[in-house]
Amino acid sequence: MQPTDIKPEHFAVDDQQLIEEWMRHPSRVYQYTSLTADIQMQLDMARRRDEVLRADLSLTIRKHPEQFGLQKLTEGVIEAAVAVDEEVRASAKKIIKLKNELDLAKAAVSALEAKKKALECIVQLHMTSYYANPKTPKPHSDYRAPGIKPKNREVSE
Repeated sequence: MQPTDIKPEHFAVDDQQLIEEWMRHPSRVYQYTSLTADIQMQLDMARRRDEVLRADLSLTIRKHPEQFGLQKLTEGVIEAAVAVDEEVRASAKKIIKLKNELDLAKAAVSALEAKKKALECIVQLHMTSYYANPKTPKPHSDYRAPGIKPKNREVSE
């Protein structure tokens, strides 16, 4: 699964097909948590490659400053030369892209958690007959407290 495979309909709740919704839910959670883990791994690897790239470039600049058009070497100059390197910039761009993909995957997992809560609430409503047909109320005179007999009323003239 790729971040582009995230579909809004995976997070919608169809209260008319609760059984199907519940049956699909665990596999969707697995899909999105697996996606999150894969992207996290890619991001960690990209960050590590970026560290190595920056370290290698820094060493190269220290050994051969003339190749980079540098006269005087200071830490600030070396850091600036590393930061403007095309490979370093491309690496930083890839890290930013992966971070965005990770955030989207985490948002999808959060949306599935919200969907689970919504499904639980809908089931609870069904269990309490929230969706039942309305019942016609009895007239007021039919209501009596338990154990109380109706009084005989005499009409006086």
